[in-house]
Amino acid sequence: MLGMTKDGGGLSAGYYSQDNYYSKDGDPDQSEWLGKGAEAAGLRPAGKDGVTVQRPKIDGKVFNELQAGRMPDGTTVKDPDKRTPGWDLTASAPKSVSVMALVAGDARLVKAHRQASAAAAQYLERHAGTRVKVDGKAVHKHTGNLLIGRYTHDTSRAKDPALHDHLYVHNATYDASTGKWRAVDSTQLYQAKEAASRIYMAELAQNVVSAGYKITERDRHGNFEIEGVPEQLIDRFSKRKAEIDAKVAESNDPNSRKARERAALLTRDAKTSAIETEAKREAWRKEAGKELSLIDRLRDAAVRGAHLGRLAGRNDTLGEGRGVVERVVAPIAQKIRAGFENKGGARETLQYAIAHVTERKAVFSEADLVTAALSRRGGAQLDPRAIVTEIERAYAQGSLIRTGDKPEMGLTTDKILASERFIIRSMKEQGSTWSLSKAATDQEARISLSDDQGKAFKVALEGEQRYAAIVGYAGTGKSYLVSKIRDALERSDPDAKVLALAPMHKQVADFREELGLETNTIAGFIAENRSVLNASSDKKPDQDLSKTLVVVDEAGMNSNEQAAQLVKLFDKMGVGRVVMLGDPRQKSSPAQGAPFAAMLKANIPKAEMRDIRRQKTPTFRKAAFEAATGRVSKALETLGEHVRSTGDAPLEAAAVQHWRSLSPDQRQDALIVSTTLERRDRLNAMIRDAKINDPALSPEERLSAKAYEASTLISKRLTKAQLNTGNGLAAGDQLLFHRDLRRIGIKKGDQLTLVSIDKKQRQATLAKSDGSKVKYRFLGLDAKSTAFEAYTRKQIEIREGEKLAWSKSDRQSGIRAGTTVSVVSFDRTHVTLRDEQGRLQTLERTNPILQHVNYAYSRTSFASQGATKDVVIAVTGVGDRLSGDQAHSYVAMSRVGGKDKAAEHFAIFTEDKKQLMDRYRMQLMPTDSALIASNDPLLGRDSVKNPLDGSNGIGFNKPGDERRGTMSPSDGLAPAHDRLNVERADRAR
Repeated sequence: MLGMTKDGGGLSAGYYSQDNYYSKDGDPDQSEWLGKGAEAAGLRPAGKDGVTVQRPKIDGKVFNELQAGRMPDGTTVKDPDKRTPGWDLTASAPKSVSVMALVAGDARLVKAHRQASAAAAQYLERHAGTRVKVDGKAVHKHTGNLLIGRYTHDTSRAKDPALHDHLYVHNATYDASTGKWRAVDSTQLYQAKEAASRIYMAELAQNVVSAGYKITERDRHGNFEIEGVPEQLIDRFSKRKAEIDAKVAESNDPNSRKARERAALLTRDAKTSAIETEAKREAWRKEAGKELSLIDRLRDAAVRGAHLGRLAGRNDTLGEGRGVVERVVAPIAQKIRAGFENKGGARETLQYAIAHVTERKAVFSEADLVTAALSRRGGAQLDPRAIVTEIERAYAQGSLIRTGDKPEMGLTTDKILASERFIIRSMKEQGSTWSLSKAATDQEARISLSDDQGKAFKVALEGEQRYAAIVGYAGTGKSYLVSKIRDALERSDPDAKVLALAPMHKQVADFREELGLETNTIAGFIAENRSVLNASSDKKPDQDLSKTLVVVDEAGMNSNEQAAQLVKLFDKMGVGRVVMLGDPRQKSSPAQGAPFAAMLKANIPKAEMRDIRRQKTPTFRKAAFEAATGRVSKALETLGEHVRSTGDAPLEAAAVQHWRSLSPDQRQDALIVSTTLERRDRLNAMIRDAKINDPALSPEERLSAKAYEASTLISKRLTKAQLNTGNGLAAGDQLLFHRDLRRIGIKKGDQLTLVSIDKKQRQATLAKSDGSKVKYRFLGLDAKSTAFEAYTRKQIEIREGEKLAWSKSDRQSGIRAGTTVSVVSFDRTHVTLRDEQGRLQTLERTNPILQHVNYAYSRTSFASQGATKDVVIAVTGVGDRLSGDQAHSYVAMSRVGGKDKAAEHFAIFTEDKKQLMDRYRMQLMPTDSALIASNDPLLGRDSVKNPLDGSNGIGFNKPGDERRGTMSPSDGLAPAHDRLNVERADRAR
């Protein structure tokens, strides 16, 4: 695997030399310069076609000078964001590879490892660039070169064999267009790092197999071990990992990267003096004990196998041994070559990667594709170069499209561009025959509206177009505006009506209960009108919506797929007017696309509501406005002491302790917002523990001692590509089918257990509830739909008084995903629940819908969107995947809103406020719109700019130096390349 850490200033050449590899008598050639940047600096001479003719070792003085930004040519690299010396990427071989290379003494594996780490470095360099100012804005500029110092080490701090390379990327890249050295744009390193890690593992696996070894099946990260190396030996030589695991287990944050990093620091011994290479090896061989002869035999067999494999390619020289080679060795060698060189396999794997990535992204990176391709079952067996070659072929064919001219630029597909063009063109061209001029001039409705609301009212009702867009910051009175639009319509035309659509059930319920409107979820509306959507163009629908104004609330959460279906339906059903109402700075759809953001760039009537009224506390209101206008770092500064730094203390513990300090009424209705599902689960567990065991809580808050164990299902959130090919599934998974498969006796609603997967036959063995088994063949990438959803099973305890959230809807029971219930009582056969409106419902405990619940004491920002509470507590780790996503903090800051200042309470808990502010300043998150990313002329001039930066003519504030982002250059921050794993569309969070 490949780890990455920002150098805080302590990683000198002496550090790497002292940490030694081939140690005291070590081989000096085990350090060397890599990269085209090293060639440009004169540190790495190149021969014909860039092939190095001499491997240059590292001069420690030069290394340290480079860290200070002083180049060999006498120039100095200036880094505008305070001097970062560089980044340390550590390529660590699997423990069995280390054992065979260093204990069994197979030097070929050291070479195999170094070749693999060089391949990873080369891929990183492919994405290298700097940042330059263009029209006053910092933009990425591709350079394609890095200056990398590589040190090969062989020992862990626990003195175990641990083959690893330090690839130290100096903060300098050569800009050939200006002839100057510039600071590296680290966002691209973080973006490419995961793909580089997969490339390292895939390249190493290929090299290990070529050396004559068999390897285990790779996991989803590409990790493997050499078959035949005893597991007890691997454990014996993994003392460092055991130390870290033990320390992590003591923390309240056992699943986080930051916890592992801190555990590594706390358990790190001081470096000891170097040991002679041979002395180390002899000590390791002695420690191997009775397993030593086994690994020696394994080494010898691998050497013989590799030798015979080479002879298989020239069997005319074998004489009498030719028959054995032809019968046994040649087929094996052929399989090895086919597994790693199969171009057809690479092509199919890339198709899978594109389908997988584009389900959730309209604009993505090449690194996303490489990561997904090598994560696919069997994908890691391909030569990584074959994947990159297939990507280049897709560029040439036009199915993959770069939104810029370099590999690190955003990519999209021809199909995504076509879909987005259809959406925006339809919105721009569809007109309406319904005149709303009378309603638009309704003074009775307008008299109570603010200036912003009045302008939005006018945009919603004036003109002859079908579509209008209203951007409303959180807390600006969007619901009140809709009520006034409805009143004006009803007074102007008795046949007029308003239909409100929203993405989530909670939002639909609010519209229905507060305004008495006809409502539906967007997904429900589409499903109910599927026949209209699929009907021929000349067939008229049963419903006449020519005098209906449709409000699509939270339009920023619409995906491309939903938007395309809606514009088709609205056209076929003759909808009189459509008002897209939302805030593109809040959480967007977990699925592909940002059509609302693209709509705001098009020439479609639009208005903006900026007058925030929800917060009564001036500080909270100011912070919410700053977050709404893209200045989240400034908002954190405005909040002052309301942002609490916990240092080394676990965030969840600090947040729960704060919650316990509140009054019973405050605790009862507090909204606790978390960045990640893992933090949410830990917060749920800790609050629940307090409700069971804390005597300081009031009796009304305490949970009953009466409890029962319930089996629940947790969605695996797999993409359609994964579900239809079996990738991401594992034995024991629960598959809930949503269609009949009569051929194998499966009915809609059946729940089966996955027993095993036959990847060659592309089928799975499933167990029914009665114990019988069936074979299920995966539908494949070409299938337009899926047959099932995948879950893992989890046992939870449920007590009377428990607060639960539904993770799945059930129309028959009237249950809606995302809504909450409390447990009133239960017996051996039934459970009685109270919903958010106070209604009681009794269900049999065997009802399958009861598997779809989770604790609801904490919610993610996605699930919190649309809520308003007196008390809000947010938990945001600096290193969390979504902590740099400004939408998370904006949602958290904008949820607080009480009847007066005294009722409002807000707090954010993070490890370090300054680090969190820095992370927001460094973010770069382009809108997930292919049209915007590619500056498509359909949107108008300069559409590549963020639709929120003031360029759209409707008065958005410019975010200044705060750039939305997915990657952070801060130490230890998890890159958000795996938005592939971001919250899915089920609203259970």
